[in-house]
Amino acid sequence: MIVIIVPVHNRWELTRKFLQSLQQQTFQEYKIVIVNDCSNDETSKALKNDFPFVDEIKTSKEEWWTGSINAGCEHAINTYKDMEFIIIANNDLVVAEKTVETLYKYAKGNQDTIIGSITREYDNNDALYDGACQIDWLPFKCHQLQVNDNGLMFNNVDVLNGRFTIIPRQVFEKVNFNADKFPHYLGDLDFFLRAKNAGYRLALCCDAICFDTGGVSGFHALKKDHGITRFIRTQFSIASHENFIIFLRFLMQNAPSAKLKFYNITRRFRIFLVRLILAVAYSIFYPFIYMLFIFRKHKQPSSRN
Repeated sequence: MIVIIVPVHNRWELTRKFLQSLQQQTFQEYKIVIVNDCSNDETSKALKNDFPFVDEIKTSKEEWWTGSINAGCEHAINTYKDMEFIIIANNDLVVAEKTVETLYKYAKGNQDTIIGSITREYDNNDALYDGACQIDWLPFKCHQLQVNDNGLMFNNVDVLNGRFTIIPRQVFEKVNFNADKFPHYLGDLDFFLRAKNAGYRLALCCDAICFDTGGVSGFHALKKDHGITRFIRTQFSIASHENFIIFLRFLMQNAPSAKLKFYNITRRFRIFLVRLILAVAYSIFYPFIYMLFIFRKHKQPSSRN
């Protein structure tokens, strides 16, 4: 039996579409645990009314993605004694009808393997949105792997996406998600790297397909900020995938050698300083340039007699 763990924070319409797609699955031997992370919309009420079979747990404080996943996994392990696998999932997906069945089939035959699905764009089913990555550490960069036509892909898979990934129950006896160090972004990458180091294989299932429904989350909602305000938010907000401190933690914990740790950390400091200088310069000079532009635009030409 599978337990599907889904952290949510508001965005009920996305959650509704996701749950409706799960109801259409060809394989139905699963339970759903929604981890309601301090939502203040209609999520809780709508779950009770429209999806009473869903197991909802609520966080007492904002746990973000990683803490919510941990809460859901702990609840599933303690509650569902016959559980074989956990699927960690995002709510901004529509899941193709055979995806759960396909993941379960491959997982049963590969008990030492964490298996990810591929995500395609909802409005363009041929466009790959997310899958698996190979990591280059010099400098650090995740390279999206090209997917095969079908079956499992093992070669060069260093990390998976956490959007709809099946994990054997026994993995959690050795590895958990590190919510203290990576509360939101990089929590999934850190988990998969540590799981691989613990002896588990990672594979991408090219037959298991989900579709991204275009949900806006994290720092993407902050794109209109500029200058020093944008710099502070991008570099220090938990909601930012560019968070400077969290990225340094990731490099310290996961770079495979002291040399690569030093190289990537010093490189990140240089990038940080360049961005700071540009942000300060923008904040200082942009108002004057803008005022000059307005002044010249509205300046009336002198009249001649």
